[in-house]
Amino acid sequence: MTSDDEVSGATNLLPEQRVGAAMRAARELNGISLRQMSKRLNYHSHTTLSSYERGAVMPTEEAVQGYEQVLGLEPGVLTDVLERARIERHGDAWAKRRVHLPAEFVRLEPTASPQRVVQRFGSPRRRRVLIVCTTAVVILATLVGISLALRHPNASSHRPAAVVRVSDGSDPKVTGCATGAITADSVDVYDPPQHLAGVLELRTSARCGASWGRFTPTSALGTKPAFKLEIDVRRPADDAVARFSVTYDGLPAYGNMLVSRHECVYVTLRFIRPGKTSPAPTQTRCVKSPRG
Repeated sequence: MTSDDEVSGATNLLPEQRVGAAMRAARELNGISLRQMSKRLNYHSHTTLSSYERGAVMPTEEAVQGYEQVLGLEPGVLTDVLERARIERHGDAWAKRRVHLPAEFVRLEPTASPQRVVQRFGSPRRRRVLIVCTTAVVILATLVGISLALRHPNASSHRPAAVVRVSDGSDPKVTGCATGAITADSVDVYDPPQHLAGVLELRTSARCGASWGRFTPTSALGTKPAFKLEIDVRRPADDAVARFSVTYDGLPAYGNMLVSRHECVYVTLRFIRPGKTSPAPTQTRCVKSPRG
């Protein structure tokens, strides 16, 4: 494995890029995909971790420590790289700092004298009146807001959601299509035939006009020996297929999308085990995405 000293020693990289390179090298050495890592760290999408590993932003200390715990690294292997990067970038290792603006973008103004401060806010009595009036305005605005909410409790629910245009093969979580999606069809998955291994769902989004597959396993489906899940969504009208496969790690998994605004699609699930003949896939019904 490339040590963090070697990664941080790359002079052609920015500080945050060196941290991201160390995180990516440690993850790839352990054979864990970016999507699997995001699930283990309870991220809704892998785009945040991707921005860390690409060096687009400086990673948080929680994310770096999460990598160390999931990958079984000694504490400090990655956090030391993060600390040195923070010192180089900001001059200290404090994570919760103000944004450091270059001096040329900061407009310096003369400090007001105590006499000017007193003249600006007036006498103590005037200040008290100002505070009381401000508080009254805030309370009144709050009461008006509560009254409107009680009078029209479902007003926000009638606002039509903006239509999202997606392409075949897109990730439903990255595009935001997973939010508000529904299960159009589901089918039990058995492996072997007498044991319930999980549930395969055809998930669909009216806002995006697309559908994808999601597999939720039961505890009866073990992870050893290792095998792969193959989650494909198919559109019979033009024989289009969006394929997705991942090594099963005991967690739910989902596949990529196909546009289904005008044609129906269905999902298939297959367990791929080395040295064994692949069984017939489990399949949902063919369903068209509802109108958004």
